[in-house]
Order: sequence, then structure tokens, then C-alpha cells
Amino acid sequence: MNSNRGTMNDGADDNMRDDGLVPAGIQMVRAIKGSEVWGQASTGTDQVGIQFRITKGPYKDRTLNWYGPLTDKAKDRTIEQLKLAGARMKDGDITDLEGIGSTEFEAQVELSEHPTTGEPQSRISWLGVGVAMKNVHDDAAKAAIAKKFKGDVTRVTKKNGGAAATK
Repeated sequence: MNSNRGTMNDGADDNMRDDGLVPAGIQMVRAIKGSEVWGQASTGTDQVGIQFRITKGPYKDRTLNWYGPLTDKAKDRTIEQLKLAGARMKDGDITDLEGIGSTEFEAQVELSEHPTTGEPQSRISWLGVGVAMKNVHDDAAKAAIAKKFKGDVTRVTKKNGGAAATK
């Protein structure tokens, strides 16, 4: 885990805040279907805002906001994060969020000042905190891996009747 990512809140409540805020760090979350709002930030940037529910640990069931800016620089990451949250965006329609909330994943929580009131707030700064990898494969390398393990995937899938193995 990268040291700048914080730590996953595993349910220990020795770090519980008494001010109503969720501390900075990593939380497991799921998007709340129907909570999405499309609009503009105070800067005039088009964006989407979605509420997420914490699914594990001492802050379980608390909600946090996430904002996805739609600038030229940020739009690809916003689309990736919407897909991670389960959005299907059928026919390339970014506003078609059918499926939102169907996945659970890690999110980076940060403490910041509310842009209007200046009050402290907990919010999600990054969805799908991800895995650190020394060398990330390009498409050709991924294709080689796919080819190498195709038989294994077929064998394991057939063995399990197409379902994921359970404990």
C-alpha cells in the first residue's frame, strides 16, 4: 500500500472522530442509486455528484459525496470512476448511470473545507484507490497473458459450472 493513501479502516474504533466527520483514509463504499446530480461547480465546470455509502467498519452506513469533473483533463478519469461504480453508460451516454451502485470498492476519503461555508467536510477524493504496480502491462502484454491463461480460465470455469468458487 502506498503510504500517501492512508489505511483501510478495518473496524477498530480507536480512531473514531467525535465531530461527525469520517477521517481521511480508505473506506469500502457503494454508490447510492438515484443520488446522482448533474450540474456545475462554483468554477463553472460541468460535473456529476454522487453519494456513496460506507459499507464496512465503524463508519458503516455513513454517506459521503464524490464529484466527477467533466473537463478535458479530467473527463477520462471521471468516466473510469463512474464505470467502477457500476454505471454502464449504454451507447456512450455518460448520463445513463444504469447499474450505478452494483459494485463495492475502496475509496480515498479526505478532509477538506466546504467551498461555500468553509466548514470542515469529509468527502471522497478518489474512487477505486487501486493497486500499486511496478510495471503496468500495455495491451500487447495483456493479450499475451490472456492467450497464456485462456485454457486455465476455461478449465476452472467449467469445473465450477460457470460460477465463482465459494469457500
